[in-house]
Formats: sequence, structure tokens, C-alpha cells
Amino acid sequence: MNPLIPLGTRIDAGTFDLPSHRFFSLASAIFLASAIITPALADEWYYCKPIDVSVYPERIHVQCDKPTSGGIAFFAIPTASADPAHVARMLSVLLVARATGKTVGVLYNPADTSGTDFGCKAEDCRRLVSVGF
Repeated sequence: MNPLIPLGTRIDAGTFDLPSHRFFSLASAIFLASAIITPALADEWYYCKPIDVSVYPERIHVQCDKPTSGGIAFFAIPTASADPAHVARMLSVLLVARATGKTVGVLYNPADTSGTDFGCKAEDCRRLVSVGF
């Protein structure tokens, strides 16, 4: 920017109005920053006692004794996973916790409703990322 060029001076293809150009640049920067800075909900842990562990052709799911504050009581993992050994390990942990009455920690993303692809209802079920006790 050249401070010696007066506002409204014709430059090549049109009138270059410096204050409106600054406003547009500032507004664009704020919009882009808000889009970049606003994170998606991150994975979070929820602790509960499993009251049901079920195996279906398309998924394995666990039902907790109490739902999350968002109303989620079921957590599931697809059986058609790229890593069948991982699914088997998850099932093993869930069955041991259920049989022994232990509290489990389930890692899930509250915003992830992709479980509907394998029979997990969007209103009360989320994809299971990890489990442990």
C-alpha cells in the first residue's frame, strides 16, 4: 500500500477504494479463521457398567447401565472392520467386563453418527473407538 496514493485514485482496471478493500480483507480473514479454529467435537471417554453385550452380523454393541448426558446408551463397532483382530479384542474386553461387573471406559465421538451404516441408531448409539477397564 502506498500512502501517497489518494483514496479513490484510478489504478489500472478500476477504482481502488482502500478502506472497503481493507474491510473485505478483514471480513474474509475473520470468516476463514472462525472456520479453521472451530473444532469438531473430539473423542471423549464415558464410564459405565455394561448390562448387555450383543453380537450381530453387522456389529457388536454394548449397552451401558445409564446413558450419557446426551442420551447415548449403546456403543458399537462394525464387524466388517478392516481389522477383525481389533473387533475380537474389543469383544473380549466387553465380555470380561460384563461377566465380572466391572466398569468400562468407552471412547467415542458424540458427534459421530456414522454408526447408522451398520445398525447403530443415531439417537442412542455411537461408534465405539476404544474400550478398557
